[in-house]
Amino acid sequence: ALAAEINRQNKIPVQLWCSPETRVKESVEILKQELGIDRVAIKFDLDDVYAPGPYLEGMTMKELESLGGDVYDDKRWQKYNHESVGAVTTRMLGVITKMLAKLKDRQMGALVSHGDPIAFLLNYLRLGVMADPAKIRNMMYPPKGSAILLRFDFAGKFLSMENFRGDMLWSGSNY
Repeated sequence: ALAAEINRQNKIPVQLWCSPETRVKESVEILKQELGIDRVAIKFDLDDVYAPGPYLEGMTMKELESLGGDVYDDKRWQKYNHESVGAVTTRMLGVITKMLAKLKDRQMGALVSHGDPIAFLLNYLRLGVMADPAKIRNMMYPPKGSAILLRFDFAGKFLSMENFRGDMLWSGSNY
């Protein structure tokens, strides 16, 4: 459905970058075929948050949900060296900067990543501060399969964002 909307609006990306995770690559393969894109670049900076603690502790998804999905509390997760909100946001901003450097005037690029990294990026762009990880799922959090159109000026300065397809969770939960 997203590919159909991209085609309908004639906003075909000339650059398509994705996380190395299987679930993202499967989604990108559909976009690639539907949009007639011949090449996708896998970018490790688009990967999900490095937070192995729940897995290593054998935590169920229901147990993680009961914590609000918060894997950023240093007291609980410090021993697993979880990635910080600042580190996630910084690497996502870095990917944007690298893509913008590859695009020419009026060209579109697409990044396909995961919930928390995208939410941290979007909330940073919108608010100008790092999001509180305990509150991220009650802030702007794009649901799976949605797309957000970000606009930047020629110097790479963020201008605006809009919902491209699907209901943006401007304040809601991904669970």
